[in-house]
Amino acid sequence: MNKIKILFLHKWNQERLIDKFILNSNNNDYQKIEQNIFDNSFYQGGITLSKKINLNYFVDNVIVDAKDLNQNWLKNFSSKNFENLNYEDIAIERIKIINPDIIYFQDPRILSYDSLKNIKEKVGNLKYLVSSCGFPVDDKYYPLFDKIIIRSPLLFKKLIKRDFNNIYFHYHCFDETVLNKILIKPFKSREIISSFIGNSFGKNHNNHKKRYLYLDEICKKKIAEVFLNEDLKFTYRNKNYLYKILNLLALLPAFFKNLIIIFLKIITNFTFNSENKIIRKNNIIKLKKYLFHKTDFTTENFLFKGSLKSRYSDIKNELYGLDMLNAINDTKLSINIHTDYEINSVANMRMFEITGMGSCLFVENGENIRELFNEDEVITYNSYEELEDKIIFFKKNLEKAEKIAFNGNQKTLKYFTFENYSKFLINNIFKF
Repeated sequence: MNKIKILFLHKWNQERLIDKFILNSNNNDYQKIEQNIFDNSFYQGGITLSKKINLNYFVDNVIVDAKDLNQNWLKNFSSKNFENLNYEDIAIERIKIINPDIIYFQDPRILSYDSLKNIKEKVGNLKYLVSSCGFPVDDKYYPLFDKIIIRSPLLFKKLIKRDFNNIYFHYHCFDETVLNKILIKPFKSREIISSFIGNSFGKNHNNHKKRYLYLDEICKKKIAEVFLNEDLKFTYRNKNYLYKILNLLALLPAFFKNLIIIFLKIITNFTFNSENKIIRKNNIIKLKKYLFHKTDFTTENFLFKGSLKSRYSDIKNELYGLDMLNAINDTKLSINIHTDYEINSVANMRMFEITGMGSCLFVENGENIRELFNEDEVITYNSYEELEDKIIFFKKNLEKAEKIAFNGNQKTLKYFTFENYSKFLINNIFKF
């Protein structure tokens, strides 16, 4: 019986991380560099799966946006010149040569829509397209996959109502094989009392308003060490400029401020769309409050004040892969702040990375939290104020935090591991 080939597709969106592995390599052997990337990154899925599943499967991995590595791989299998192709087309050439039966996408948008819709025609042996999905994507992507594993309970509910019949639900999990590389530290010997590790703004979505505001307060009051990646896109840079302009306008005499308000009201009257007119009128009211009373102006009281790193000198650089897990392993109290998309639910991978590494998890009190952890396994909060109060309390009562961290760790290692997820994939997803 021939083995079923499963190809895991990854996308980093972090070119400097790939460059780091290449620069730090002592040789030009692309295979060793690529293996080093997987050994030291958080993209463990395909590597781990190859160790978990039975011998009827063969598992391979491709990092789509690792252009140089994919070019080097192709030189061993093809005499064609791929120099002028973009990274996506080069990756597709590699996929064609691997010729998998199943491709597992870590995210539905790893390939562009046009490439994705034609990939079955290009890869001769391909039977199934499978994807993991933690955030909503354009509806046109969902029908392109034979099966999609939804990670967010909120997204799953929405897609069920829209009659997508190719979706399955499964929470994220902890890749327990990292414990072969990292020895979990005793709680008392961890040097970092409290920390946050993550992004202030995501590259593929902008639902981080709450996180940005929470981190602003955390940094201002120095209640935790912050390891931060900032991807300040054009939209957010513009909001920063808007914030600065509003501050300058607020210094004007009242006469000129009123002229600005009157001018904007006149413009609004020429708006024929009633919905837009209402939005503009509401924004004028907010603007007036800001100019005269310095209250928050932007949507949902969100005032973007620019780069956190530029305002707080003690913020540390972002961490990924084993570096990130080592930092969690050295932290007693770990803060998790979900994206705004989840609203009142919790679903991200960081919950399981924190508990898996034996740190005490602080997480929002989502409506689904008890599906995952009990009250003696994690610490929940409903607002920034509550988060701050609980961090201060548990800093003074670390023996209580240690017990909670232990319980959370035991729960994750029993129920939320990649071994359990592998069984789910084999029994539900990778069946023809």
